Amino acid sequence: MRSNKNVRSAGVETPHSGNQNQLANQANANTITVMMEMFTGIAFILLIALSMTMFGCGGESQSKQVRTVSETTESTPSPSQSPIGEEVTVVVPDVDTPSEAAVTELQPVTFADAEAAFNQHNYTEAVRLFKTYTEENAENAWGHYMYGLAAKRIGDYSSAEEAFNRALELDPKHSKSLLNLARVLIDDQRPEEALEKLDAALELDPESGTAFRLQGRAFHNLGWMDDARNAYREAILIDSTDAWSINNLALIDLEQERYEDALAALARTIELRDDVSIFYNNLGMALEHTGHIRDAEDAYGSAVAIDSTYEKALVNRDRVLMIDQPVDIEAADFEALAQVFIDQIREWNAEALAAENSMTEPVDGLTTTEADSPIVIDPDFE
Repeated sequence: MRSNKNVRSAGVETPHSGNQNQLANQANANTITVMMEMFTGIAFILLIALSMTMFGCGGESQSKQVRTVSETTESTPSPSQSPIGEEVTVVVPDVDTPSEAAVTELQPVTFADAEAAFNQHNYTEAVRLFKTYTEENAENAWGHYMYGLAAKRIGDYSSAEEAFNRALELDPKHSKSLLNLARVLIDDQRPEEALEKLDAALELDPESGTAFRLQGRAFHNLGWMDDARNAYREAILIDSTDAWSINNLALIDLEQERYEDALAALARTIELRDDVSIFYNNLGMALEHTGHIRDAEDAYGSAVAIDSTYEKALVNRDRVLMIDQPVDIEAADFEALAQVFIDQIREWNAEALAAENSMTEPVDGLTTTEADSPIVIDPDFE
């Protein structure tokens, strides 16, 4: 009996043993499920970590690329470029990019560029350009000369004088620099210094009408009227169409109350140049002093028409409006008056030719040279 129970217990499944098997199988299944969930969780965590690393690198790389292309555009990473809460450092490459103004400043200045500004009457710009040009081309005498001209036009006599002197250091025979340096000195009320420069200019070119005209201005400023008159006459003999020398000679006549002589000279002046307001104002003065009041009014009006800001001409015109013309004064014949001055030039030429011929005639076995002879003075001016 006892043996049968044991066989049964070992080989036959009882209800109690079946429940135990079910519990064991269920425990195994639960274990597998838990392990699978653990592996799945670990894989998910690794995937998130990998994604975070990839997004973080991509944001920084893109930021670098944007800032490299345009340094002036700031780049802010978007949420898709970096995870929330992560601090992204934007690396900006250190690149020296000169501005447009700096690039322009570095471009060399050419003589043509500076000369173009001068010819366009933009003298302030011409001064800037020629100053730069002479700094880059310090041995170019013409560059210094043009710098001096531009500086004089804006009233910078100090820079103009320095520039002309530098041009003469480079080229002592640069006659244009001598002449314009003399102009600066005259305008700066230094006529005696100007005369020294003009003597040097005349040594280089004895037939320089400009040098004689400037010499006349320097003499005039010193009050040496006879010397001034002779200098202007020399300039006119060299160039009979030199309107400025004729005007300046007429100004001496006006100051010395030689109104008829001044009237003839100024009639010739406006015949040569009808676009200079000063000439018409001086003509008006000569006409007024010779009784041609209505002609004077017209002359002053012409001066104002050329330059509406010419104060002297405006005052003179308004004054003669209140003056009656003498009944015995006829209208001025400007063509005839100009011819009077032309004839006077012919007389000067004849006198100069006679003086030149006399210098070659032997006197007591000697030949008189030009250096031994005084300047020929017109008899009317002695």
